[in-house]
Amino acid sequence: MKPRFFFLLLLSFVFIVNHAQVPTEGLVGHWPFNGNANDESGNGNHGVVNGAVLTYDRNGNPNSAYYFNGQHSITTSFQGVEGNGARSISFWAKLDEDDNGGNICHYGGGYGTSFDPKVGIVSAGIDISNSTVHFGTDSNNDDAWHHFVVMFSTQFGSSLNGIRIYRDQVLLTDIVNSYHYTLYSVNTSLSNFTMGSPNSNVSFALDDLRFYNRVLSEDEIYEIFTQEFCSDTVINDTITYYISSAEFESRSPKIYLESIDSLTKETGGCDSIIQHFTRYEFMPQYCTDTLWTNDTIWHHDTIWVSDTITTEVMDTIFVTVTDSITVTDTLIIDAVLTGIDGPGNINTIKVYPNPARDFIFINTGDYTRMNGYTLKIIDQLGSIVYETNVEEPLYEVNLSTWTGYGLYYIQVIDVGGNIIDIKKIILR
Repeated sequence: MKPRFFFLLLLSFVFIVNHAQVPTEGLVGHWPFNGNANDESGNGNHGVVNGAVLTYDRNGNPNSAYYFNGQHSITTSFQGVEGNGARSISFWAKLDEDDNGGNICHYGGGYGTSFDPKVGIVSAGIDISNSTVHFGTDSNNDDAWHHFVVMFSTQFGSSLNGIRIYRDQVLLTDIVNSYHYTLYSVNTSLSNFTMGSPNSNVSFALDDLRFYNRVLSEDEIYEIFTQEFCSDTVINDTITYYISSAEFESRSPKIYLESIDSLTKETGGCDSIIQHFTRYEFMPQYCTDTLWTNDTIWHHDTIWVSDTITTEVMDTIFVTVTDSITVTDTLIIDAVLTGIDGPGNINTIKVYPNPARDFIFINTGDYTRMNGYTLKIIDQLGSIVYETNVEEPLYEVNLSTWTGYGLYYIQVIDVGGNIIDIKKIILR
């Protein structure tokens, strides 16, 4: 009896999608700091950098936030919201561990006509020159990123009792310091909106500042807080062959990653990844005359992904369908080695499984070519959860000590301390 051969075509999709829609209504200024201080709200209020330096943002991306040392500032042409008009200022800030805090941004001027959001060691507040109010918080100088939204509206109150401040999407209610905060009305004058402040003596990093000419809802604050990056989409395109030969039984199943197609947006860091697998599985008797093909088109980040497979049936071909097939996702890092001319200057590092749960393996390829290189994994706050010199061909990393589920970033660092590649790892 001839051994039977079966064929199955399967497209499996793994979507890692963030559905939150960040509000744009009333957005009059937006400085995400994507390598510069440009205003991306469409209003053209670009910033002029006065000493501030680019640094890592809250997601671990280099050159995507600005660091101020107490003497630096970024001045824009935006004039702010005048008088007692409603406003919301959203920003991410990270104070130095030994810093006492101070002004994050400001505009207006003169007695009673300024509007200066502040972040302290254990407080956040607002100062309008002739009155002030501060609300208690947990520690802000913990070398971690925190999200703040400072809002004012006369629907809450005409003076500083009309201020609402959220920290990490939680409304602050405990007033720890105030001066005439219900006595004087908010009456802000127009002037150039400025981030940081010379002679303020506050050292901090600032990321993704948004200015709205209205009050944000709690749902909108949540959407801004959770929209840290656009998420990746992983599409696993798997072709499975069933083999009835008994000689293959001891080796079944066999799964091979044939190729990876990756499309990345120029801004935002979103990836649409198509992984092509071939799977061979032993099946001694089961067969059917049903031919099944799944052809799916899916839209993400303005990228259309379409897989169309044509199967020609010749002679006798038995095709079967199973409910699901599980494959292992592998992160491929083609590290371009520093100081080596191509071709031949790429060493391929594989990280698997990704997404991961309990552990990951890091295969460093031809690790002897990476003497002096370092692999570092950081969480979303920039804290290091794993670091090693590249000295072995394979590393097994226990994930039980990591800081929780979510996104992490693996960095490949050369002998000069330069990050030559950075990729995302998902722990779920």
